[in-house]
Amino acid sequence: MARPSHKLSLLALTGLICPLVAGATCASAPPTPDDAVKLEEKQTLTRKERSHCETDGVPGDHSPLVVHWPDAQRAALESVTSRGVAVIKYTCEGVEVLPGCTLPGMYAYGGVSKKTQLVKMESRLAAEANFGTGLPYLEGLEAAFAAGRSLDLAYMLVGHQTTTRTEATVAELEGRCDGATHFVYQLHLGAWAMGTSTQGEASTALGLLGRGGEVSGGRSVEKLSSDGDPGRCAATSRSDRKPAEGCSALLRATLFALGHDADNAVDTRREGRRCIDGFVFADGQCKQDANTPACVPGAEDKVCEDACASGATTACAQFADRQNAILTSKQSEREDKQKSLDALQALTTQLTEACDSGEGSACTSMAYLRFRDLTGDAKERNQREGLEFATRGCVSGDPRACGMVQLAFTTDSGKLVGVDIAPEKYISTLELGCAQGAPLPCAHLAEIKLSAALTKQNIGAAMSLAERACIGKNAEGCLILGAYSSDRVVCENLIGSLEMRAYPKDKRDEAKMMATRDCKSATMEDEIAKPALEQACRLGAMAACN
Repeated sequence: MARPSHKLSLLALTGLICPLVAGATCASAPPTPDDAVKLEEKQTLTRKERSHCETDGVPGDHSPLVVHWPDAQRAALESVTSRGVAVIKYTCEGVEVLPGCTLPGMYAYGGVSKKTQLVKMESRLAAEANFGTGLPYLEGLEAAFAAGRSLDLAYMLVGHQTTTRTEATVAELEGRCDGATHFVYQLHLGAWAMGTSTQGEASTALGLLGRGGEVSGGRSVEKLSSDGDPGRCAATSRSDRKPAEGCSALLRATLFALGHDADNAVDTRREGRRCIDGFVFADGQCKQDANTPACVPGAEDKVCEDACASGATTACAQFADRQNAILTSKQSEREDKQKSLDALQALTTQLTEACDSGEGSACTSMAYLRFRDLTGDAKERNQREGLEFATRGCVSGDPRACGMVQLAFTTDSGKLVGVDIAPEKYISTLELGCAQGAPLPCAHLAEIKLSAALTKQNIGAAMSLAERACIGKNAEGCLILGAYSSDRVVCENLIGSLEMRAYPKDKRDEAKMMATRDCKSATMEDEIAKPALEQACRLGAMAACN
């Protein structure tokens, strides 16, 4: 990630109020006594907006915008993410990257469909909702808001850096970790620009970014700071495997709280995009909306369903993820699965829009709906469209969708839509899914690397992919990692137990034979093999339990 090319601290907003409000005549025409009284009254009202950090405490899973982080913190985050999973100390006094503390794991970059958003904040609460609660810099914004100014942030999102790790405890931390509260699951990268404008004044994201002509129709808009080159961001592709030069500015960080209780977790992915009371997440930001109940982990399905019906894309993703868990669970009754499909069917329009905005679980739900009817004239069309939705879901990081794509390319089910049975045909999709933090495609890629041409490069790549899958709690990834750190006999037995789902059934035995070629004759490396095989056993790979 590139550090900011030019950045003005938001604390400087207080000093900017005069020139921003009064323009060029500010110095020669000071405010009247009446103006000062009115400004003081507005500031008093603003100070009455108590910080949510004071009343509710530091949030748990959270996904704040981080363009305001000090340069030193951004540089520390860049350094830590090259060595492991970054750890954060988050308190009401602010956010601190702990450079001497990491979690085992790694990040991978995956491009996404470019998204350009404008976030307009007209109050302290709106700033807290989007930037985080209780941070000291918010004090510097109150005078601007009291003077009738809004804070405008425009950003262009082009990719994510993501780890497959979704849970961690304090006991797993390594290094100097006093006060650690969260780890960084995902970083959003691209370009951004920030400024202030008169509240209610029209402005555009591309205008503020400098790619749409005038910032707005008024003359009082002031561009304060920016990072990243929107022109270079426009030239990026969803298939990129590394951040583009000039387009890797840090936009948002998804922070997961340490100490998550996995035993009580529902079979859904953790959701960090939450907002404070009175706000809902929509269009890439927290918007004030007291009438729409928040769809958060623990909320009733009906709350998420209604929020999705109202057009909240994040709620659609959360609701879809819950229903997808029912559809894929071996414990679900047929009647329950039919109810889930019916509920999803009623939200087809909203789910399609959520899928278009990059919500992988919504794409997966649309695939299930297409595969629901495979009869008559609709059969061929629904098969084709279902695979398209599944591919989009996998690219967005949903492992369930990756499983559908894998079946299409490795079993006879793909023949109906003209898919050749060949693992190499879907490697690019698996690469995208792995880069987006989905463990299953990482494991499939490791299998393919192991059974391909025997080279040290393939073995090294396979182990890295297997480790990434294992950190994401994929049993096959852990088993592969443990197998190649064991002696030859153990390794051959473990590889022989693999299902090799990355291959069609008639090719799996051959793939296993190829994968055992590099089983070594050395003694077991306990420091790698033992924890990997113990994890594989816990995750259900029975061969590893011995």
